[in-house]
Amino acid sequence: TPSFMPNFQTILLCLLLALPLVIIHLLLGWRLLSIAHEEQFVAALGWGLLVSARYFFPLEVLRQIARSGGLAENHFQWSKHSTSVLRSQLRWLIDLAIPCVGLYAIVVNATELRAEESLGRVLFGTMLFICTVFLINTLHPRYGVLREYLQANSGGWIDRLRFIWYIGLCIAPIVLLGMSLMGYHYTATRLAMHLHTSFMTLVGLLLIYCIICRWLLLRKRTLIVQQARQRLEEARRRDADGSLPPAASTTSLPIELTDLSDINAQTMRLVSSTLLFAAIAAIAFIWSSVLPAVGALDSVKLWSVTGATPDEKLPVTLANLLLAIPAAIMTIVAAKNLPGLLEIALLQHLPLENAVRYAITSISRYTILMLGIAMTFNSLGVRWASIQWLVAALGVGLGFGLQEIFANFISGLILLFEQPIRVGDVITVGDTTGTVSKIRMRATTVMNFDQQELVIPNKDLVTGRLLNWTLSDSTNRMIIDVGVAYGTDTTQACQILREICLNHPNVLKTPEPTAFFEIIGDSTLQLKVRLFLASLDLRLP
Repeated sequence: TPSFMPNFQTILLCLLLALPLVIIHLLLGWRLLSIAHEEQFVAALGWGLLVSARYFFPLEVLRQIARSGGLAENHFQWSKHSTSVLRSQLRWLIDLAIPCVGLYAIVVNATELRAEESLGRVLFGTMLFICTVFLINTLHPRYGVLREYLQANSGGWIDRLRFIWYIGLCIAPIVLLGMSLMGYHYTATRLAMHLHTSFMTLVGLLLIYCIICRWLLLRKRTLIVQQARQRLEEARRRDADGSLPPAASTTSLPIELTDLSDINAQTMRLVSSTLLFAAIAAIAFIWSSVLPAVGALDSVKLWSVTGATPDEKLPVTLANLLLAIPAAIMTIVAAKNLPGLLEIALLQHLPLENAVRYAITSISRYTILMLGIAMTFNSLGVRWASIQWLVAALGVGLGFGLQEIFANFISGLILLFEQPIRVGDVITVGDTTGTVSKIRMRATTVMNFDQQELVIPNKDLVTGRLLNWTLSDSTNRMIIDVGVAYGTDTTQACQILREICLNHPNVLKTPEPTAFFEIIGDSTLQLKVRLFLASLDLRLP
């Protein structure tokens, strides 16, 4: 069975390989700071070692991840070209940039002169130049780490705008260098630090995305292996017994491959959307202290709402609106895709039937939707205290105007909680017999044996009469009419029929099959055989 443990061990090894030099820098820096006392140069040297360790560690971890045959290639499925480019560029970047970072920290902390008036400005410019060369070589659309991605997604937005983001990222250090030379050195250093933090945050989220994708892939493979093993076991039982025994026919199979693909797609959409919004939130948080425009959003007042008291007025600003929009989008994405993640991550590990898992995921979807709507309206200042009378009035109006819709919705909840029918049950409604495939908010879908979908309002299933063949037990009785000629010994004929049933592997021995002579027909003597099967699937064979 595929396991995530080798991935975890490889990640741990990458961290351990990057630690030795970092620990040496940290220990030396801490020791120099502890003995510095009034020696400014010794303290500056200690700060230089600590700062260089802080910038060295994430770059070295990334280089270890990209090593040949390592985590990126064998686990994250990165191409050899991408890892080779990233590894070679990080090698010289670490060798040149980290010493400059350490020297810059020493210069800033070792002298009373301002950094832009000393060697610090030269070192800062050197670091920016090194970063420019690194970005040019690493992010080049044709030769850089994104070459395979751009080729695979040719015609997409990233591919169409490749020259814009490529040129923009490459000239960013040059712009900061120009600001430093023009006298805005402090501003340039602040912006450079925030750019570095933003870049490393995005790289960290990318690695988290790759780890999650790897885990999901292993979970999918595990489920496929379990499904294959169970079907192989059933095939062995058929070969041994001549048919599928009753116990095997009543066991719930793992989710089908088509369902598994849909669940995996849902999970990937949820993970991608979540990390995208996490990246936006992280970037906004990093730059909130630098860009005054971010803070100015709170000063743009859109409207006011009533607070806890009638006299209290709470303003709703543009920042609240910008927070409500991603909250609403994430609510929709989570309501559509979270059941897939819940299925793979949790429900498959629990001893639950498929119908129970379906009920849990459906109720989770409704809960997420209601909580998301409440959070979105709360961020816009629309609170329950201020709209409860409006909701009550709308509830009465909608109750009369759309009473069937509300009745079907409540009936759908009753079906999910009470479970008189479940997904996968075989039911008979009117003159239609089929398998329950979906239980939605308004209606339930039943697939008959001609692969036709019958949509039944939930209210009809709760208040009407239906026959559930598999609610508590899939055992079912079958009646077979047999006609024999006049003059036949009916006692012997019934005995022969009972022996045939007892010798048949699909017929249950308890309750015991029976055969009786019941009717004298116009041309035959009618015998009736009553036997029990473990599953409806065995009726036709």
